[in-house]
Amino acid sequence: MQKTETDFITVLIYIDDLLITGNSLVVIESLKHFLHAAFTIKDLEDAHLFLEKELVRSPNGIVLFQRKYALDLIIETGLLHAKMVSSPTDPNIKLHSQGSDFFHDPTAYRRLVGRLVYLTNTKLDLSYSVGLLSQFLDKPLIPHYNAALHVLRYVNASPALGLFFSQQHRPQTFCFC
Repeated sequence: MQKTETDFITVLIYIDDLLITGNSLVVIESLKHFLHAAFTIKDLEDAHLFLEKELVRSPNGIVLFQRKYALDLIIETGLLHAKMVSSPTDPNIKLHSQGSDFFHDPTAYRRLVGRLVYLTNTKLDLSYSVGLLSQFLDKPLIPHYNAALHVLRYVNASPALGLFFSQQHRPQTFCFC
């Protein structure tokens, strides 16, 4: 195998699932053969879904989004036909931890906020709002839950928006553990 300085590979690993991508099919195939010899892997070919994230390829790059995940969450909370909003946080509402109108099911609030946190992987515009909601996980109030539903009504306006990774830009190598 002839490797050039412009060849790159990215490997995403989650438990026993791997997503391998790069700009050289030769290098990718070489890595897959190496892994198969050591571990006996099963190649599922082109990925379309990985960890609740959908991947769509185009000649210009790759789009990564969580439409199905977002719609499942919206349907689960009964907001599919609710009025959509244009911002993730209502600017007229100031959330605070003082009050006696506690939300009746703190576990449901925590689960909803946790799912919103996962949605921020591809919807970075939710990060501030979800971070704010995360401050009230200990003793959520009804306004906190309503603010979380507001975020979902915002997501419902464009559930398929996500991240675009251009074919034109050179990637940098990052490793996380």
